[in-house]
Amino acid sequence: PLCSSYDAERYIHFALNPLGDPEMPVYLSTPKSFDGIVYSLYNGKLILDANADSCKVCVMDPNGGNIYYHVETFNSYTEINGVQPGYLVCVSKQDYIPWTATLANTGSNIIYIQNETYTNNTTIVAKEVFVGNDVTTTKPNGSVVIQNGNVSIRGIDGVTIKNDFEVKSGATFEVRE
Repeated sequence: PLCSSYDAERYIHFALNPLGDPEMPVYLSTPKSFDGIVYSLYNGKLILDANADSCKVCVMDPNGGNIYYHVETFNSYTEINGVQPGYLVCVSKQDYIPWTATLANTGSNIIYIQNETYTNNTTIVAKEVFVGNDVTTTKPNGSVVIQNGNVSIRGIDGVTIKNDFEVKSGATFEVRE
């Protein structure tokens, strides 16, 4: 029963008790923030790159009715089927502030990488990715060069690499489909 008197214990009834909440993270140091979480949602498939190992993701439908709830532990990258736009996603990891978002359909997104030089860690996620010096008419022609860092490209329906693509010594390049 709720406390009806105005004594010292009254507000304990209205407070969240972190000792009794199994979802309450216990931080061992100042929590970090997730850097550069990237996702793509297309045809019910969520591709998620957290750029951190030993993560947990929770996906849920907030609209009742057809309840969808999925929890998965993964290392940096995961794919989950049965996800729709409007679903909520939460990525968590020990000593990190949880990252949350409402998923939007990235649908027919096609990325054209042309006439670019990468000098930092970069993750690109899309339905399809085309890389080369003449893959689109919307940008000036030119080589694609990975100068430094790690560039990771993930395409749901594929990644096409054409001519004039170079990865310099010390840089890394990864393709996931």
